[in-house]
Amino acid sequence: MTELDIRLEVGAPTDDTIELEDETPTEVRLWPIYFYRNEESEPILSVEIALEQEEDEDGFFPAYTISTLDEKFEDALGIVLTLSELESGEDEDDEEMAEWIDEDQLAAIENLSDTDRAMYEMTAGLLDYAQAALEEQALQAGAVIRYSELLDELEDDDEE
Repeated sequence: MTELDIRLEVGAPTDDTIELEDETPTEVRLWPIYFYRNEESEPILSVEIALEQEEDEDGFFPAYTISTLDEKFEDALGIVLTLSELESGEDEDDEEMAEWIDEDQLAAIENLSDTDRAMYEMTAGLLDYAQAALEEQALQAGAVIRYSELLDELEDDDEE
């Protein structure tokens, strides 16, 4: 059996304006991001990360929203975002986590096979990486990043 790996591909960005209820319109750059399992050609998730077009005081272009490019990925994105929040909230107590964890998403995660859970956890890690890299303008259209390569890079950084 082939070892599981997730591949992230960055599409060409477009500029747009997002208007959320009761807020002023925000100029954003929309970055399409596609996630693939191993060498498959059909994505397991495709999202669009909207980044503000103006730098914040630290020189970053903050992420504004993350949404799916296709409705069929809504459940997958919900699982990925919940796993990401669980990972980042490991130090919080259960009461604080209960406030923002969607019970349906938690149930869906608990029902995943080990392989599917690993796939979604890898996807969550890559999504977190992509968001941070885009905010720092360290990711370009056409970039391809594999979870296994990112993990190797992080392990090398830890050793240094």
